Amino acid sequence: MRDSARAQPIVREVDPLRGGQHGLEIVRAVTRKIQVQVEPSGKRVTARIALGDESGSGQA
Repeated sequence: MRDSARAQPIVREVDPLRGGQHGLEIVRAVTRKIQVQVEPSGKRVTARIALGDESGSGQA
């Protein structure tokens, strides 16, 4: 994902009463790694997810 804001994403405390701004919480819950790179035109966020069982046990 890319956007024009150069500010780093902020990890917020879990708050089920907050109306919005849960995107980074969700991304962190389902990814293995998140990388943020600041670029001249903004920032690029790369999230890596596992596509299957990586433990080798054969169970997903």
